[in-house]
Amino acid sequence: NTTITKMYLVDNTIMFQKLGDGIYKIENGEEKLVTSNELIRNETIVNVFSFNGDYLVQTESKGFYVLSGNDLKTWDIQAKELLSSVNVYNSIKLRDGGYMLGTISNGIIHLTNDGELNYMIDQEIGLSNNTVLSLFEDKDQNIWLGLDNGIDCINMKSQFKVYRNKGGNLGTVYSSIYFNDKLYLGTNQGLFFKDFKDDNFQIVEGTQGQVWSLKSYDDTLFCCHNKGTFVIEGNNAKLISRFPGTWDIKAVPSNPDLLLQGKYEGLTLLEKNNDQWQFKNSVEGFVNSAKFFELGPNNSIFVSHEYRGVFKLQINNEFNNALSVNKILELPKSLYASLIKY
Repeated sequence: NTTITKMYLVDNTIMFQKLGDGIYKIENGEEKLVTSNELIRNETIVNVFSFNGDYLVQTESKGFYVLSGNDLKTWDIQAKELLSSVNVYNSIKLRDGGYMLGTISNGIIHLTNDGELNYMIDQEIGLSNNTVLSLFEDKDQNIWLGLDNGIDCINMKSQFKVYRNKGGNLGTVYSSIYFNDKLYLGTNQGLFFKDFKDDNFQIVEGTQGQVWSLKSYDDTLFCCHNKGTFVIEGNNAKLISRFPGTWDIKAVPSNPDLLLQGKYEGLTLLEKNNDQWQFKNSVEGFVNSAKFFELGPNNSIFVSHEYRGVFKLQINNEFNNALSVNKILELPKSLYASLIKY
């Protein structure tokens, strides 16, 4: 009347569990007890893997154990708490040494070879169903999922991942950047961030409102915002330029301690002083919106305005005054026109 839950192939040896008894292996055609440790005697064993000369035993709801001889210890990994909160139905060891786990109601869980959580995918963010009944890795390292209703395939080598913001709390994304192990999104509702492997974004307090662009320069993250210009440090924002409406920021080639800002009304300058970036001055003599601009040779600046055309500015050496402003008549004005340097 013994229940055999599953069978596992480990280093060309067939192993199986007798529920309430222990884990066995088949040796010379006979069953041989491997362990009857009470920690796993009555816990459903999902899989057994070879692990540094020992066995790695995966349970349904209590995570992994390392079996070394008669000694059974919990595999103390980063994902231990997560695995105790889900029910795992099946799993495979991947070619890269990591593990893919299929759960009853939480989709799939991908762990690195060190047991760190790489990602989770469930029905809310892409799977056809949350119940994963079987897993298979093909020669191209695609993972095929046999679901309670249908078959899905995950391209493990894809350079792209999709984040679905079903709740709409992020708004429309205008800019994004990966900086200091965090992913930042600039949206029409503010600046959001998350640790790269986390699932949920949080807002950087004080940045509520329209973000136009995000720029990294001199190991500093700048947020170009409707309120002005912020310097971002982790989840903290410091407003360093209060002139409203910063479209973009570009480095001044002749001086690494200067940054030129395109604003709703003209151009302004940031300066690095005592390792701190701060507002320096406005560029007098030009007040048009400078959403698209590029720095040219000999203190020249080109600005593209959708409704007024393209302008060439000649700036003095102090970058505080436009000596001349000339519209380039050969270039017609055009809605959605931009400007790029190459």
